[in-house]
Amino acid sequence: MRAADIDKQHPEGWLFPDTYSYISTDTGIDILARAHSRMVDVLELGPGKMRSADIPYDSAYQALIMASIVEKETGLAEERPTIAGVFVRRLNKGMRLQTDPTVIYGLGDAYTATLSVHI
Repeated sequence: MRAADIDKQHPEGWLFPDTYSYISTDTGIDILARAHSRMVDVLELGPGKMRSADIPYDSAYQALIMASIVEKETGLAEERPTIAGVFVRRLNKGMRLQTDPTVIYGLGDAYTATLSVHI
């Protein structure tokens, strides 16, 4: 990541998912740099600039993180706006998200493919 001049504390999410054309002299570093540059452009110029005032994100990157969580929460595109709305209302109230994708991410390697609630 340093060789591609990607100076991020956590590089996760900073590469734009796309199909890239390259030539034989391009290196892996060149392609990483291109994917990163594209993501920065999308985040700076994308819909995050025209967001509602009640959205609780401080940056387009935070909106990207939330979009990833929403996508992991459901496989159905038509459910995403509803789920995103629930998460926004929770954050605006100072609540935790309490969603499986955030728990799974937090567990890391300790995740065993079984989540349960013990009351």
